[in-house]
Amino acid sequence: MYKILLLLLSASGIMPVSEVKPGMKAFAITVLKGTQIDTFDVEIVDIIKNHLPKCDLFLGKISGPKIAGMGVPSGVSGSPVYFKSANNEIKLIGALSYSFVIFPREDGYFVGITPIENMLNPPSIPGQDASSATQKNTLSPIKLSFTASANCDSILKNLTDKFPSLNIVKIDGSNSERRDSIIPFPGSALGIPLVTGDANYSAIGTCTYKKGNKVWGFGHSSFDFGKTELPMSAGYIYSTIPSNYDSYKLGVSTKIIGTITNDDVTGISGEIGKMPKLIEATVNVNSNKFHYQITKEKRLLPFLFGLVTSNSVSAGYKSVGEVTATVDINVASPNEKFTNKNIYVGDINIITKEISGLFGVINDNPFQKLEINEITINLSISDTIKFAKIDGLWANKSTVEINDSLDLIVSLSTYKGGIVKQSIHIEIPPYIDKDDLWLSVESGRTASTKNISKISSLDDLKKWLTDTPENNELVVTLSQKDKNGQVLGKELQSLPPSISSFFTEPVEGKAKILEKRIKTEWVLAGEKTIKLNVK
Repeated sequence: MYKILLLLLSASGIMPVSEVKPGMKAFAITVLKGTQIDTFDVEIVDIIKNHLPKCDLFLGKISGPKIAGMGVPSGVSGSPVYFKSANNEIKLIGALSYSFVIFPREDGYFVGITPIENMLNPPSIPGQDASSATQKNTLSPIKLSFTASANCDSILKNLTDKFPSLNIVKIDGSNSERRDSIIPFPGSALGIPLVTGDANYSAIGTCTYKKGNKVWGFGHSSFDFGKTELPMSAGYIYSTIPSNYDSYKLGVSTKIIGTITNDDVTGISGEIGKMPKLIEATVNVNSNKFHYQITKEKRLLPFLFGLVTSNSVSAGYKSVGEVTATVDINVASPNEKFTNKNIYVGDINIITKEISGLFGVINDNPFQKLEINEITINLSISDTIKFAKIDGLWANKSTVEINDSLDLIVSLSTYKGGIVKQSIHIEIPPYIDKDDLWLSVESGRTASTKNISKISSLDDLKKWLTDTPENNELVVTLSQKDKNGQVLGKELQSLPPSISSFFTEPVEGKAKILEKRIKTEWVLAGEKTIKLNVK
């Protein structure tokens, strides 16, 4: 290893694209285990002009005993490729970055090499990376190894659907990153530790070039973000797992030592010593407490929130089965605080998704860009299933008048097949018209969903999160036709895109004139409505 490092220290610079010719014999370096540098042979087969706008790609073939039978493993992208001339002058050509999904294995493996010239001066073409190419015989970016723990397959699938450059490598039981203080160097593992603490979720590739405190790697984008602020670390490779189908580096990130500031089509770059801002997240599950540090990158945050929540529930209680969960979410930014308390029943993974969806409404709100600093989630989970469906509504009279009273019976069908009758008393307000009066009883969930239609500002969102009915509440409403087509005296606004998917009920031209909430011991579903006459 030390001979290799001394050799590289004598490298005389980078080789321009114009000097690279077909037939050149070169070599590449990478870490296949631990932090030890290994080498393998590279032959420049040809130059693919304008593979990306203003960017060529070198078509190469790699071979050697270290990679025999292994192919092009996930995590090897960014491995630097060097040319050594007859007079022992060493120059950096570029980074191993692309491979074929299906390729011959007789005498080597075909790869794409991103020129270092383009990595140092990336073109301004966001969104042009070929990272979504997955068909056979397609030259596509070598995937990054994304190490993950916990039983959260559905969230990880959503993550890879959104960011196909990631290859999920599950390390069950690995709940923390290595704390080794390692500085990335050419050929070493280069990590993006998105979550650290009581779980480690990190993308692992390879460092291509280092100059002073500046670092370049991967040879293609990681998430295609352009300007960004992601944690940067070196990495430790436990081993490189060979497979006829999908070889990969099995590794984890080391201690955060800098920030990835650019995520371009020709690679990532960052600065050692420039520490990123992170979100402090705490998840309490019954008596178990978990703590995490999460990147502030908004485009990743909903996925990462789901991962740490799922990890905590799995480690602190269980990962499968039907449960009842009381959830208290607190999200803080420098100037805003968001809180929501609710109760859920059902499959534990679906409940986790619902919690993540609620966080997404906050993070992706269309009213104000938030810099979230702190997240606290308190979960109280039990196997006792307390669920009931509203299946009947009766009133003691069908005709009412101003200042009248009304006694209601609501029938609830419980989880085990029992029937429960809930008695409710309401007073008819003095400001009703002599017109049809609609009496509705609905679950807190149904009422909360309808109330989303009224959110038109950040203050509305905060109020909805704090005051919206909980899932175990019965919500009784009286409403009449509104001559002005208003609801609660406020004209309906166009729904913001981030929350329009939550609105499932048709808008009716009725004004709500009374609302009463009754807390029950069951998580409720459904609604019933009857029409009353006004004398």
